[in-house]
Amino acid sequence: MTTLRSLLKNNSPLFIDGAMGTMLQSLGIPSGVNPAEFCMERMDIVRQVHTAYIEAGADIVLTATFGGTSFKLPSSIDPTAFNKAMAENTKQVTKELSQKLDRPLFVAGDIGPVGHFLKPLGDLAPETFIEAIRAQVRGLVAGGVDLIFIETQFDLAELRAAIAAVRMESDLPVFVSMTFEGGVNLTGTTPEIYAATMQNIGVDAIGVNCGAGPEQLLSVVQKILASCTLPVFAKPNAGLPELIDGETVFRLSPEDFSEKTELIARAGATILGGCCGTNPEHIRMLRERVLAAYEEKFTAPARSIPSGARITSRSKIVHVGRDFPSVLIGNRINAQNDASLKAELEADNFDLAEEYASDQVDLGAHILGVNAVLDNVDEAKLLPSLLETLLTYNSIPFCLNFSSTEALIATIPWYTGSALLNPISADASNADSLEKITAQSKLWGAPLILPLSIGSQMPQSAKERIQVIEKALKDVQKYNMPNHLIIIDTLAFTDRHEPKICNETEEWCHEHNLASTFTFSNISSETPTKG
Repeated sequence: MTTLRSLLKNNSPLFIDGAMGTMLQSLGIPSGVNPAEFCMERMDIVRQVHTAYIEAGADIVLTATFGGTSFKLPSSIDPTAFNKAMAENTKQVTKELSQKLDRPLFVAGDIGPVGHFLKPLGDLAPETFIEAIRAQVRGLVAGGVDLIFIETQFDLAELRAAIAAVRMESDLPVFVSMTFEGGVNLTGTTPEIYAATMQNIGVDAIGVNCGAGPEQLLSVVQKILASCTLPVFAKPNAGLPELIDGETVFRLSPEDFSEKTELIARAGATILGGCCGTNPEHIRMLRERVLAAYEEKFTAPARSIPSGARITSRSKIVHVGRDFPSVLIGNRINAQNDASLKAELEADNFDLAEEYASDQVDLGAHILGVNAVLDNVDEAKLLPSLLETLLTYNSIPFCLNFSSTEALIATIPWYTGSALLNPISADASNADSLEKITAQSKLWGAPLILPLSIGSQMPQSAKERIQVIEKALKDVQKYNMPNHLIIIDTLAFTDRHEPKICNETEEWCHEHNLASTFTFSNISSETPTKG
């Protein structure tokens, strides 16, 4: 049996369907009628659309569930039941046509944006959002979808939370797609930041859709291709939208659309489809043209990603690796080392923390460390609140220091990209805790610092330190942790032999494609990080 993941691994060309909304309009959906209610009442028309796209050459068809969460559905429609019904309806079509056409077909459970920003940018708590997406995913999975397709996303925080919600319910392949205009998305994320974050999370395919036609999306796709090694897809509109007599019109004909989108395939995207304004004829001509290009055996540009780790926020990216400049992690927001900060945090006052954050950014910190570990204070409640406040005023990536897995699990959904994780207790040496920590690291695409210390002791020679690193790597690699999510902490002391020891340890890390960080113990409250 041909699986979707095997096709992706082989870089096989795949084709996604085109627009659903405009097709429903052409087939009789009355103006002003809720699309979900119409689709439930007229499943025959929805099947007609799916059939047309499949017969035109689509390998992947999206369920009619773009607005299938509680945030957008009428209160009379249960989200899980609606998504299950739509998935079953689509699956019925693919089962019938797959045998008839003698080629594999895949049903993609479609998830669109919910229309609310997550805190602190908006008013929606991450846990509320995640539960809504999980309810949608439960229905899609019960209905038999083959993959989950999260599309038309305009905020990195929402996208990463949606991926986490999907993985809490299913191990199906996950495709993700953002919308860009003018080289950046609505909330300030570039294609490079998007690609790095999705590479960290490890989705099955990454792409772009909507917002623009193939000419405008080509440069975005090229930047994504240069920033990750994931399979890449594109679903352009049929040109830029134009408002004519109060109606939105997309002017690109199927021939022009296929000609311009072929250039995206030649750039290296292996999965192609259409968005607003496209119809089955656009997909038919696109498939014919791209497959003809494959017959020519064109060579797409080679792809690779930088060694080391990449830490991201919504609008910033920091490379930690030997081939990049040294990075400074500001570590002044540390409740264990500052009596004044400790007193304010215990009183739920974050003014001093905000001041420290601003000062460190002004002084050139690239990453902002946050440590809210306090005796007699619930870290799992304090750290999320502190993070929410600091994210409101700071755009650089964060390093989250935590002493319990409970605090990590409660806090990391509030972040907006790929945070750096730093366990600062014995948790990381406990097998059960380490499994939970690595699970969160992989779920959220957050690089993890592995400490070198053994209990309270520090290995003295470079040889001893490397032995500790090798054991730590074996421990985390049991959970299939990729190297780009691992950073080794080679804690440096004020000893005259330390420079040589640290240098030898770092050389070993470099040879094994591992990023490293070292803390100047008892020297300062700033943590220089070097790959």
